[in-house]
Parts: sequence; structure tokens; C-alpha cells
Amino acid sequence: MKVVLLQDVARIGRRHDIKDVPDGLAHNLLIPRKQALPATPDNIAKAKQITSRRIARKEEAHEVFRKTAAALDGAHLTLRAPANQTGSLFKGIHAEDIAKLVSKEVGQLDAAYVALPAPIRQAGEYTIPLEANGYSGSVTITIAPA
Repeated sequence: MKVVLLQDVARIGRRHDIKDVPDGLAHNLLIPRKQALPATPDNIAKAKQITSRRIARKEEAHEVFRKTAAALDGAHLTLRAPANQTGSLFKGIHAEDIAKLVSKEVGQLDAAYVALPAPIRQAGEYTIPLEANGYSGSVTITIAPA
């Protein structure tokens, strides 16, 4: 029996996938637990529409990233953070902080695209890599004591 999955189901498939499963599994487990719907033409059309919208949103987000990465080429940003006399920051700078600064100064940037291996804990100048689905860029940020 063909079903449209309403959520991720282990060893069967992901949400909005159209899968062929045994009749007993569909009737006794997936449909009563509201994990799947029968694959009627209407349900299949809805699932395909949702999947295509999700793909379009991903492409749009990657396009925004490419534009932001191009705008950041050669840009130098400054972030002020509380620190002691030796330059050690009281709070580490995370990917979310960098994404917020870039979004405020240059253009929209999601924190998931900031490839920061560990939080920055010392004042200074850093080149932060940005990566998204095969595209890459970088931003130079100066962490200044506040």
C-alpha cells in the first residue's frame, strides 16, 4: 500500500515521502498513529507541493547567502565585547553573535552558515569562514574590548 508520511519514521522514510509499505503496517500502525495518510491523488499532490516549496526556500536562502558572501568580500567588521585587561572575553563569541553582527551591518546571514569551530574567547582580529552547500566565503572581524 502506498502512503504519504506525515513525519519521519525510522527505517521507512522522511516526512512527505511517498512510500510503498505492507498493508498491515499501514492500516495497523502508521495511519492510526497519524504518521501517514493513504496515498490518494490529493495527498500526493499536497506532499509534492510542500516538498517543492521547501526546495525553493532552500535555494532562496542559498542565494541570499551568496549575495551576503559577495558583499562581505574585503569587508572588515568590529564587534565590541566586555573583556578584562589582558583581553580575555567574559563571554565567548559564538556563531549566532557573528551572524547577528553581519545581518546588522551587511546583509542577512543565518548562524548555520558560520563555520566557527569553537567560541572566540580572546580579543583580536579573526577571519571567520562561511560555508553553505558548496559555497564559501569569509569575513574579517575585530573583537575589541568594550
